[in-house]
Amino acid sequence: MPDMSCSSTAEDLAKLTVAQLKAICKEKKISAYSKLAKGAIIQKILEHARNGTGSSAQATSHTEGVSCQDTDTTMATLHRTPGNNPAPLSPSATARDVTLVHNDGVGQVAPHAPFSTMCSAVPIPLHRADVSADVSGRAVAKRKADMLPPDDGRMKQKKIANSSGSHTSKHSLLQPADSRSSVLIKQVTSPGGLQLLANDAPSRQHILVNPNSANCSRSELFASLGTPAAPVASSGTAQSEKSNAVVLPDTSVPVQSRRFKRFVPLVVKKANPNALQNKNNSPVAQTLGTTISSIPLRHLDFPLTSLPSLKPVTLPPSLSQRKKATRFAIALALVPPEDLRMLTRVSRLFRYAAYISAAHRLKRSFAGGRLADVMKRYSENAMNMWPYLQHREEERLTRLSTYQDSFLWRAMEGESPIADRMWTSPDNVKQATVVVRFLLTRLFFEVSVGHETDKTAMINDAQEVVEGEIWSVEIRSSKGKEILYVLEATCEVMGRPPAPAVLDRPDQTNAPIEALPLRADWSAYISQYLLASKRTRPPSLMDQLKWTNHEEYDRGISKLWLSRVQGEGEMGAAKLLVAERYILACVVGNGVSGRWMSSTEMEQEFNGLPPQIPRTRRDNTVHLFLPAHHHIESLHFTTSKRKPLHAALAVVQTPGREYYILKDNGMQVGCEETGVAEVWMQLLGCDSAGRDVLEE
Repeated sequence: MPDMSCSSTAEDLAKLTVAQLKAICKEKKISAYSKLAKGAIIQKILEHARNGTGSSAQATSHTEGVSCQDTDTTMATLHRTPGNNPAPLSPSATARDVTLVHNDGVGQVAPHAPFSTMCSAVPIPLHRADVSADVSGRAVAKRKADMLPPDDGRMKQKKIANSSGSHTSKHSLLQPADSRSSVLIKQVTSPGGLQLLANDAPSRQHILVNPNSANCSRSELFASLGTPAAPVASSGTAQSEKSNAVVLPDTSVPVQSRRFKRFVPLVVKKANPNALQNKNNSPVAQTLGTTISSIPLRHLDFPLTSLPSLKPVTLPPSLSQRKKATRFAIALALVPPEDLRMLTRVSRLFRYAAYISAAHRLKRSFAGGRLADVMKRYSENAMNMWPYLQHREEERLTRLSTYQDSFLWRAMEGESPIADRMWTSPDNVKQATVVVRFLLTRLFFEVSVGHETDKTAMINDAQEVVEGEIWSVEIRSSKGKEILYVLEATCEVMGRPPAPAVLDRPDQTNAPIEALPLRADWSAYISQYLLASKRTRPPSLMDQLKWTNHEEYDRGISKLWLSRVQGEGEMGAAKLLVAERYILACVVGNGVSGRWMSSTEMEQEFNGLPPQIPRTRRDNTVHLFLPAHHHIESLHFTTSKRKPLHAALAVVQTPGREYYILKDNGMQVGCEETGVAEVWMQLLGCDSAGRDVLEE
C-alpha cells in the first residue's frame, strides 16, 4: 500500500511555490533542480526523501505511531493565517521531525516524523489548574493551522542534533515561564494522551510539548514560535543519559512583537458657528471691514443706472374722453408737480391727463436718443412715465452734485465748461462721464505742459464712435466748433476728423483752428468698426496691445494679481477697470498720436536702440506698445497701512516703482520716492501719501 503520509506530503509540496521548492532543494543539497518545472522539482524532493536517511517507524502492541519520511520542508499548516490562507514561507520555517503518541504513551516512534502528523494545538490556559484540567482526558485531534503564529523570519535558527529513543518516564511536570515568553519542554503523562499546547498570542505564553517525540526538531519549533532554542537541561527525580524528560532553563529572550496602530477614520470637524461669529466680531475684523466699506471705488466715474419698471395708467376715462386727455396733458405739463395732486381728484379725465403729462415733460427736458428708445418700447398715451421722469431727474442731480463736490470743480474755479444738456446724458448713459473725464484730462495736460486753453470753450456734445473705445467730443468756443476723437479710457486726443466736418465758424474773421488730422491707422480702425456687423466685430484696442513677458503678464497685467481680484467682487472689477486705464495711459505716445510707428520700432526707441531699416510700405494697423517698466504687479485703493486713499487716487505697483495715478484716466500724479506731486496735492487736497486732508 502507498504511504498515506507521503501522499499528504506531496499534496503539501504542491501548495508551495517554485521559489519555495527550490529553497527546499537547496537546503536538502539536491542538485540539478534549477531548470526543472514545479512537478519535476516535487518528484525530485520525494525521491530524495525515499532514498534519504529517514528511518521507518516501528510500532508496538501497546502504542500507535504515525511516521513518514523526512521531507525537511516547511509545511504550510505551520504558517497559515486565522483565515486558513497560507502565509509566505521562509527558509527558517522548514519542518522538523515531531512525533505525537496516543493514549497509552508507550512505544517507539519514528525519529523523522514530519510536522504534518502533529496533533491539534490549543492555547495554554493562564492558570496552572486550568493547564492540568485541559491536559487530562483530551483526545488527539488534527492540529489547527491558526494555533501557531507565523514565523516573522527575523530569528536565527540553530540546528540541534535529534536524539532517538523511547520515553518511559511517566512523570509530568509543568513549570511556568516568566513574563518574557520562555518555553518549557517537559514530560507529561495522562490518560488522555500528550498534547501540543500553544497559545495564539505572540508573547508571554507557556508552550507544552510532547516529550515522547524525541526526534522533533526543537530549533524549528522555537523558530515557528518566535523564540530561539536553548540548551536542554534534565529535570526530574532521576537523571540519565537515556532520559528524555528535558526542561529548558529560564533563559528569557525578549520577543519583538509588532504593534499596529488602530485605524482611526478621518473626521471632518464642523465649524463652530459661535467661534466664527466671535472671530468676525473681533476688533481687528470690525476695523478691517469698516476700512474696506469706507473705500470709494469710483470718483467721477458715474455709475450706470437701469431703467425702472413702467406700468399702464389705471382708471382710464371713457374712449370718447381720451381724445381730450391728450390736449389736457400738454397744458398740465407746465403745471408744477405738487399742484397736480389736487387735479387728479377732480375726475378720471384730469387724473389720466396728469399721468400722461410726464411724457411731455420728458420730451422738453430730456430729449435725446435714450428717451426715443423708451418711447419705442412704451406708449406715451397709456403708460405712467412718472417713475422714469423721476429717475432721470435724480440721475442728473446726482451727477451734477458729484462734480461740484469734486476737486475738479474747485480747479475750474467754480465754473462749469460743460453744457447743461450734457448732465442729462441725452443720447448715451455714459455721456456725462466722458465729458467730465475729458475735462480732467485737459486739466492734467495744462498742469503738466503749462499750456492754457481757451476759457470760453464749452463742451457741447459727446458721441460714441466705437463702442467702449472711441468718442467724439464737440467743443464750441470763440474760434468756432471743433470735434476731437478721444479714447474713452483716458480721453487722450487722437486727432480731428476731416476739415469740412470740423470747422463751423459763424464769424469768418476768426482765426482758423489748427489742423490735427486723424492718422490713417485710426481712420482705418474706425471705418472697419463702422462697416462691420455686430457678429464680425474687429479686434478691440486691448487686443492691439503689445507687451513683453507673456508668461507672467496678460496684456501688461500680472496674471497672479488677476486671479486674486477675480474673487474681490465689485472692488475687484473697479480695480481691473482702473488698471486698464493705466495701461492705455502708459503706452508709447506714438501709438495714439504723432508719427506712426510699429510696435517693434517703439520698443527699440524706448530701449535706446537704433531703429530698424525703414519699410517701403507701411500698414494701416494700430500699434500700441506698453514698456516693461509699466507692467502692473498690483493696484490698490489704500495705503500700505490699509488707510483709504483720496477718492480720486489709486496706487499702482510696477516692477520698477510705485506710482500714484488718477482713477478716472489712469495718468500719473506722483511716485513712491517723492509722493504725490505738490501741485496735485494742492488741487486734490491730499498729503504726499495720498490721504485726503480735507476729510481728516
